[in-house]
Amino acid sequence: MEIITTYPLWYLLLCVLAGIGAAALLYFRDRNLKDFHPAIIKILAGLRFVVVTILAFFLLEPMLKMMSQDVEAPVVVVALDNSASMVLSADSSNVRMLAAEGLPELASRLGQKFEVRTYGFGDKIQENPTFDFKDRETDIAGFLNEIYQRYSNRNLGAVILASDGLYNRGMNPIHRSHLLGAPIYTIALGDTTARKDVLIRDLSHNQLAYLGNDFPVEMIVEARGYDGEATEVSILKNGQELARQQVRFQGEVSQQAVKFLLPAEPVGIQRFTASVKPLSGEFTTLNNTREFYLEILDSKQKILVVANAPHPDIRAIRLALETHENYEVEVILAGEVMPVLEEYNLVVLHGLPSRQFPIGTYLNAIRDKNIPTWFILTGQSDLQAFNNFNAGVRISNPRATSNAVGSAFNSTFSLFSIEAETGHHFGKLPPLSAPFGDYQLTTQAQVLMYQRVGAVKTEYPLFAFTEVNDQKAAVLVGEGLWRWRTMSYADFRSHDVFNSLVQKTAQYLSARESKAFLRISGARTFRENEPVVFRAESYNKSYELVTDPEVIMEITDEEGRTYEFSFSRAGNAYRLQAGLLPAGNYRYIATSITTAERHTAEGAFSVVPVNVEAMQTRANHQLLYQLSQTTSGAMLYPDNLQQLPEMLAESGEIASVIYDRKELADLINLRWIFFCLLALLAIEWFIRKRGGAY
Repeated sequence: MEIITTYPLWYLLLCVLAGIGAAALLYFRDRNLKDFHPAIIKILAGLRFVVVTILAFFLLEPMLKMMSQDVEAPVVVVALDNSASMVLSADSSNVRMLAAEGLPELASRLGQKFEVRTYGFGDKIQENPTFDFKDRETDIAGFLNEIYQRYSNRNLGAVILASDGLYNRGMNPIHRSHLLGAPIYTIALGDTTARKDVLIRDLSHNQLAYLGNDFPVEMIVEARGYDGEATEVSILKNGQELARQQVRFQGEVSQQAVKFLLPAEPVGIQRFTASVKPLSGEFTTLNNTREFYLEILDSKQKILVVANAPHPDIRAIRLALETHENYEVEVILAGEVMPVLEEYNLVVLHGLPSRQFPIGTYLNAIRDKNIPTWFILTGQSDLQAFNNFNAGVRISNPRATSNAVGSAFNSTFSLFSIEAETGHHFGKLPPLSAPFGDYQLTTQAQVLMYQRVGAVKTEYPLFAFTEVNDQKAAVLVGEGLWRWRTMSYADFRSHDVFNSLVQKTAQYLSARESKAFLRISGARTFRENEPVVFRAESYNKSYELVTDPEVIMEITDEEGRTYEFSFSRAGNAYRLQAGLLPAGNYRYIATSITTAERHTAEGAFSVVPVNVEAMQTRANHQLLYQLSQTTSGAMLYPDNLQQLPEMLAESGEIASVIYDRKELADLINLRWIFFCLLALLAIEWFIRKRGGAY
C-alpha cells in the first residue's frame, strides 16, 4: 500500500510551507494570544500546521494504491453423455449406476482441490442435470464449443467426458478439442462388441412432391451377422402397405440399396413408415423402422432472377433457392428476351434497374400486377430509377463510390423468424459493397439488418422489407452475397444457414397474403426434440395490426386429444411456444377473441420422430482415445474412475492461477481523515475559546 499523486513529489514542500505560513501568521503575530502560555501557542500552531498542510496536500489529488492477490482454483468440468444410445447396450445398469453414484462421488473428491462443474449433453446441454438418457441426438463437438464459450476466460484445468463415443449431430469433435486448451480425460462407456443387427442405415426422400406425380424413396438396409439370410422391406402409409421388396444379405456386414417409387396423393402432409422385418437374434429392433413425412402440393412456385450482368451472387442465390423443392428458378440476363411476368411468383433483380438496362417497362408491369420483387443493389444500379419504384428504401445524394458494410442484426424484426444466433452470425461474415449515399426508410419498411461500418452500427438499412397496397418488396443494398455463402459454409460445414436466409426471404415475398383477420404462420414440420412455435397476427376491419384480442390455439393429435395454448404478445404480433410434442400429425384451430367478435384460422403440422441414436450400436472408443491423446489427457474405463483425482493432482499443468489486483482510491474520499481534521480543528477552537481568543 502506498500514496501517490498526479503531481511531482517536490510539490509536497509547498504544502509544508503553506502549513508553516498559516501557523506563523495566526499564532506568532496575533496580539490577542499574549496571555497564552508559549507552550499552548506552539500546540495551537502545530494543530493549524497539520490541518493546513493536509488540506494543501489534498489539492495534489493524492490516491491510495493498494495491491492484492486473487487465487482462482482450476475448473474441472465433469460431463456425461445423456443420449439414448448410452442405455441400449447390456451394460445400461452400469451407466445408470455411474450417473447416480460414480460421477457424484468423483465430483465430491475433486471438489476438495478444484472448482467442479457437472454437465449432461446430448441434443441439449444442461448443468447439474437429472440423467434420464432420453436425448434423441448426440453432439459432442457442440458440447466442447459450449464449454469453450463459458470458460475461455477462466482457469479451465481439465474436462472429464464420459461417453460411448457415438455422435450423430455436429462435426467431428476431434476438430474442436483444441479450442479448450485443457486436457480431456475420457471415460469409455458402452459395448464395442459387434452385435447381430438389421437396421435402416439411411433413408432418402423428397421433402415435397406434386399431386399426380410419383416420388422416389431410397434406403440402405444394413445387416451384421446375417450372411446368406433374407428379409422383407416395406413402405406403409397410415398402416396400409404400399410396396414391399425382399433383400438378401451377402457377407458378415452387408448393405443393400432398396428403391421404391410411390404415388403422390392426396394434397397435404402425409406420413409414411419404412420397415424391415426383424430377424431372429437381433440386438435391437428400434432401428428396424423409420418414419418420414412428405408434403404434397398442387404446383411449384416459379422465381425469376434477372441480372444486369453475370455475377457470382446469382449462382449463390440460385443454388440456395434450388435446394428448396417448392421453387423452380429461372435465371436470365437483362439483355435477353424477358418472359411473361405473370407466370412468376417472385422476381429477383440483381443490379437492376441500371443505366444500361433501365427496364422501365418491366418495372411498371411488376408494379401494376403486384408481383413481389427483391432488389439487390450493386455498383451498376441506377439509384434514381430504383427510388422511383418506392420499394421502402430511398438513397439520395448518391456518389460514384461504394462502401464496405457489415451487417447488424435487428432482433425486433418480425416478418419471419430468424434465430438471434443466426442473425448475429451474418454480422461476422465479410462486408458487402453498398452504394454510398444518404438512406431513408418509409414508415412501412421493416429492417432485418442494419449497415455496420467497422464496429459501429448505423441507422442505414442493409436488408429491408416493405408492403404497400399488396406490393411486397425487399431491398438488399449491397453485393457480395457469394462471400457470405462461402464463409458460412466454412463455419458450419453446411450451406443451411445461408440457404435459410435466402429461402425465408423468398417464402415471405412470394406468399400471397389472405384477407383473414387472424393469420397463423409457422413451420409445417418440426423435429420431436425441437419446440413447436407459431406466430399470429390479428387485424381489425381496416386491416391494421392490433394486439387487443386474446388469441388461443387448440392442437389436436391423431388420437383426438386436444390441448389448449394461449399466445403471448410480442411487439405488434403474437407468439406461441407449445413445447415438445410427440411424433405424429396434428391439426390446430386458432381463435382471436374480443368482446364483439371471434375470428378463427385452421391448419396442420407434423412432428417428425428422431431415432438416430439406435443407428449405431457399437461404441466408438477409438474416438475417445483420440480426444484424450490430442489434448494430453487419458482414456479410462469405469473401473479406473477413482484414479482420476490422483492423475489430476499429479498433473503439472493443472494449477491455481494468481491474479495481482491493483486498486486506486482517492485519499479525499476516506471519511476517517475528514473526522480527524475536524477533531483537530475542534481542539484548536476549544483551546482558543477557553483562553478568550477567537
